[in-house]
Amino acid sequence: MRVEKYPLTDSYNIIVFRGTPGVDYSISGSNLIYRGHYVQTDFQNKMKIFNNAQLLGGISKISDDKVVRLYEEALSEGNKEDLVKLLTENGWEIDELTYIICKKFNKKLSGKKIPILFHICTENFDYEYKDVELDVYMSYITKTSKKVTFSVRIPSHIYKVCLEDPVENLRPSKDYIENESLGRLHSDLSSLSSQANSLVQREKSAKKAKKYIAINFTSNENTMRDNYQWGYVGQEMRTVFNWYTFYKTEGNERFTFYRVDSDTSLHTLGIKGVSDYTKFDKKNWISSAPKVFVEWTQEREDFLVALEDNFRKLSDNLNKFLKDLDSEKLDLLVANKELLRLNQ
Repeated sequence: MRVEKYPLTDSYNIIVFRGTPGVDYSISGSNLIYRGHYVQTDFQNKMKIFNNAQLLGGISKISDDKVVRLYEEALSEGNKEDLVKLLTENGWEIDELTYIICKKFNKKLSGKKIPILFHICTENFDYEYKDVELDVYMSYITKTSKKVTFSVRIPSHIYKVCLEDPVENLRPSKDYIENESLGRLHSDLSSLSSQANSLVQREKSAKKAKKYIAINFTSNENTMRDNYQWGYVGQEMRTVFNWYTFYKTEGNERFTFYRVDSDTSLHTLGIKGVSDYTKFDKKNWISSAPKVFVEWTQEREDFLVALEDNFRKLSDNLNKFLKDLDSEKLDLLVANKELLRLNQ
């Protein structure tokens, strides 16, 4: 089964999968099911875990109004033509078997409306707070009621910022908070205020971050001993060298310039990596301080690239000449003293 995730906007993703003819799919909890069976392996293999999700259906059967609503939920504008273009460009067939999964649409809050003061962050996101009156909706109580539910809409300035958190799991799944505890509404809005403040300040910090070069070099020689009799077995010589570019914020946090994916390919993050701040999934946040670091210049980087290349040539030549040595090969090396210039 083909399963892919696509960004409808920078902060809103949809999941697309290719279904099987004659099968009716639905979502139960965090699982996609059909006829009571889970269709989860393909989704788990690609880390597509559902949270507050809904199945819109096959693309050819989704109404134009529902697609417009989908873009509105993503805080954007678009229509079915835009969605079809996105799928077509990525090789999907536009029929009833190409299914769309997205977050559940935000609902209209209902119940008894009560204005309540909440202590939330200001629109400046500078860690200043103010008391704001928000409408809280309390579910209606009847003779058979066993609980009361409170709900409040997240203020738009906070919601929009938190929705762009680079760590997708930390983004709010809906634009309102609902709970049986009124105190929990206060607590959750306070947490979202802190999150929004942190995200905005992080971006400001990124713009002021400076680019540095980190250099680690160690070289040492140790006398080696036999593990059993402690007899002398020569000298061990080790040299370790590595360098990298990184950004350092005013708060002394460090972020790499590149990200290495599982296929070992490098992706340039640059200053964007600082504002994206992926400390939580360990992609570009650096926990350990380098031994030496200096401010970056292109000339310094070019020199270190050339130096690294010389180390690499030396290592390759050592492997070429000293690996699998025997008496015949060693005599040939002795006869040609020029080969001692291994780094040339």
